[in-house]
Amino acid sequence: AVQPMEVDAVLFLFKEAGEIVKQLDQHLQAKGPLAAAFLQLTDCEALVSTDHGVVQLALMEIYVRYGKLLAFHPDLFPRYGQRVLQALVSRGIRSSHPHVVSRACFMFGRFLKLVKAQAATLLT
Repeated sequence: AVQPMEVDAVLFLFKEAGEIVKQLDQHLQAKGPLAAAFLQLTDCEALVSTDHGVVQLALMEIYVRYGKLLAFHPDLFPRYGQRVLQALVSRGIRSSHPHVVSRACFMFGRFLKLVKAQAATLLT
């Protein structure tokens, strides 16, 4: 079985890859390899539904780092954006780990700023 710290290490490297790529916005607009990996990560039910605090914190960082992809490509939001919002609420804001809850509240706001046009349809 994969240990949570191993998953955290992989997620950290993925987040760092997004930080060293020059012009990440252009990469996401072109649906480059990091964008495709983000979509696969978001689709991985076993990963997204894990209840380990360290993994959830790492996922939240990735959701915000790569969330612009969903703003650039609104057609992806119904599937992936709603999964991210659901994860931020169910595994973040409603977490049993107090540190995860406080970080999730902050990251939820940051993610909504990225996708406010797409998320507005959910509120109407």
